[in-house]
Amino acid sequence: TGLDDYGYPRNEIQAHEQGRSEAGRDLTNGVVLLKFSGLPAPEFSNYARLLSARCGMTVQPIAGCLVTGGLQEYRRGYNEVSSSWIERRYGTNMFNDVWEQAREEYRKEMETNAKPAGSGPPPPKSKKRTYAVKAGDTFSKIARRTNVSLNALSKCNPGVNPRQLPIGQKLTLPQPAAP
Repeated sequence: TGLDDYGYPRNEIQAHEQGRSEAGRDLTNGVVLLKFSGLPAPEFSNYARLLSARCGMTVQPIAGCLVTGGLQEYRRGYNEVSSSWIERRYGTNMFNDVWEQAREEYRKEMETNAKPAGSGPPPPKSKKRTYAVKAGDTFSKIARRTNVSLNALSKCNPGVNPRQLPIGQKLTLPQPAAP
């Protein structure tokens, strides 16, 4: 077929145009996404949270570290359209400003976590909630079944390709809100 292992066109020009077209459709429907692949930087979760807070943009993983040319071009085309839309509304430096803020927050978090032993009470231990993928599962079905938002599920699993969920794969679920 003309599709790669991730379901994107092998022809990179077609993949790029498909990404641009899907981004236009999503924006028309009020869905603002930034798609990424690869291993995210440590401060990336802060970046995603700040983008959501500032402009309602959701950051969506579409692949882990194995990225095909078609997938890369699809992502590039998609993000060209959605980034341009955001920059027209929030300014051309918005992404850089948010990234700098995310880096600063991450630096402060690391300083706080690097306090010497005995400098305060240990952080509470939280039990990680997980879900094992079953036949026919999609991110949407899993989010509904576990009563979490699709956005929160995506953020907890940044390296997971939601288009390819192997049966038995363990997904991390977001912690429930405190009472």
